[in-house]
Formats: sequence, C-alpha cells, structure tokens
Amino acid sequence: MYRTLQLGLSAAFLVTSSGCWSSDTVIFELALSGTAGDADLAVPVSLEAYYQSIGEGILETDIFFIDAFEVVASQPFSHTLSYPLEGGRGLFLFAWADQDQDGALCAPGVDDEPVGGLRIDQPTEQPLNNLMLTLDRLCISPDQLAAELQP
Repeated sequence: MYRTLQLGLSAAFLVTSSGCWSSDTVIFELALSGTAGDADLAVPVSLEAYYQSIGEGILETDIFFIDAFEVVASQPFSHTLSYPLEGGRGLFLFAWADQDQDGALCAPGVDDEPVGGLRIDQPTEQPLNNLMLTLDRLCISPDQLAAELQP
C-alpha cells in the first residue's frame, strides 16, 4: 500500500510540475463578420478557423485548428474568435456545407459537399468585416485548400 501511495504521489507531482499549459498565453478577441455560401444551400455551413502554420524548422506544419462554428448559408454572420497570439502564424478560414448532414466532410461515397476558404496573413485586433466565403470547390480538405490558396 505504501508503494502504491508513493507512486501515486510521484505521478501527481510530475503531472502538476511538468504540464504543457502556459498560463501566460496571450489571446485577443477577433471579431469576424460576413457571409458564407449562397442561397442555394439548404444546410448550415460549418466555418473552421486555423493557424496558417505552426512550429519552426523541421517541426513546422501547415494549418492548425483553433475554433469552429456554424452559420446559415448566405445570411450575415458575426462571431468572436479567441485567437491565441503565440504558437501559430496567420489565419485560415475554411467553410463547408454538410449536404448529407452526417457531420463529416466528404465521407466515403460523398463527393458533392462544397468548400471554400480565405487566408488572412496577419490578423490584428481590428474586426474582419464583410468576409465573403464562396463555396466554389467540392470535397477538398482544409489543408489541401490552404496549400492551393497560398500566394
């Protein structure tokens, strides 16, 4: 019993002393507004926010998920995004319409779910108004679309 207690206390100490969460993370609220999709869509549009890239050197990777929310196609939306300043660069907004409402983008056998994206290279605390996300491609993953939209 003593050995089990000792191991448990050691594990608790390691977890609390070596955690990866930083209480010093700086986050600003970024106001987004605009429209996504067109009136022909009869399903909600999912909007996903990503860093354009994260990491350095050989550890650098494209897009990294930040947040997601749903909007009504072609209707004005407004959303406040909590954007962590540390960790990543840029902002990539990815929008897609779940035509079959299965919760998955282009599941096997589905090839008609429209997608679109928008890159914001240096977001600031200034609101991003009048965003227009056109869903003009079919079944492209967020990372593939982000790569295609790179300058």
